[in-house]
Amino acid sequence: MAAAATAGVTTKRRLMHIETEDGVCCYYDKPIMRRSGEKADKAEYYVRTMIDYREIDTIYQDIQKFLYIYVIILLCIMSAGGYLLYRKVVHPVNAMCERINSITESLDLSERIEDPGAFRETEVITNANNRLIEQAEEVVLQQEEFNQNISHELRTPVSLIQGECELLEDMYVEDLPEAMAEAVSVIHKQSERMNLIISELLYLAKINSDGYKLNREKVDLVDIVESACDDAEDFIDGGREFVRDFAVAEAEVDVGLFMIAVRNLLSNAIKYSPRGSRIYVSTGVMCSEAYVSVRDEGCGISEENQKKVFEPYYQVNGERNSDGFGLGLNLVKRIAEKHGGSVKLTSALNEGATFAIVLPAVEDSHGSS
Repeated sequence: MAAAATAGVTTKRRLMHIETEDGVCCYYDKPIMRRSGEKADKAEYYVRTMIDYREIDTIYQDIQKFLYIYVIILLCIMSAGGYLLYRKVVHPVNAMCERINSITESLDLSERIEDPGAFRETEVITNANNRLIEQAEEVVLQQEEFNQNISHELRTPVSLIQGECELLEDMYVEDLPEAMAEAVSVIHKQSERMNLIISELLYLAKINSDGYKLNREKVDLVDIVESACDDAEDFIDGGREFVRDFAVAEAEVDVGLFMIAVRNLLSNAIKYSPRGSRIYVSTGVMCSEAYVSVRDEGCGISEENQKKVFEPYYQVNGERNSDGFGLGLNLVKRIAEKHGGSVKLTSALNEGATFAIVLPAVEDSHGSS
């Protein structure tokens, strides 16, 4: 409903409600004034617009639905964009970090980081890390080659010194002055220790070589551990004693190499056990894995040093004495990993330490934990 003039100026606006038979309506009046000639025509004209409230609600609901749909579509676009950004940037970087952590934990410097190809920046980072790994690998290989060469060079003279000391002790010890006899005994003991270190270096070099293959055979680990305990009892002293708890644990191992690992664990336990203490040695099968466990009652190892004790040449200062060259546990770890197993350590300060070699058991193994 409207009436209009040909020209006019807005003077007043009104918004009112009116009830009709069909419901409540809202109408809007816009007054205008027409001018003609020189004198103004003061007659008022109005433009009136009416609309049903139900139509207003319908329009509002339509706008509300549109906004909901718009927000949902916007969220979907943002989620898709975020996912694509993650796949393009964050995921490749995370994959690189996981790869670096894997190489760090395994210490396998022959592995390399693959370029995700996301951006040139990731390619630069990948190449830089690979160059760093290559340099570290070269240093390690040079160190291993040096250890092998120096071990071969030292083995012969050390063996000669050890042999001459044994000859003096066996044949002329009664004829030697007490001070000289004591000196010969010290030289003999230290030459044996040096010979052991040389043997460990040679075994490490042998295990790390690419061409080294295990001479595996199916055996019951009880036989190996029992033999190692019998040998260790010949030099155990100070009231220390072994407590044996053996259960059948069959696995495929290189007997000679695995014997070295067990002897090193026993030697380590004897070294760090106080006088009059017990060393608990056990074997068995748990969760399809054969294990050899050696537990001592020594001073234990703090949590921060538990991973470091398996590093070559590392010795825990302040907690366990420094008698040794820091190669025994690293050799045990390498031997276990060469057999597809691992070495587990459970310890706390002043509560002793438990070292366990864990290997895949053969299918027909039977044992108890």
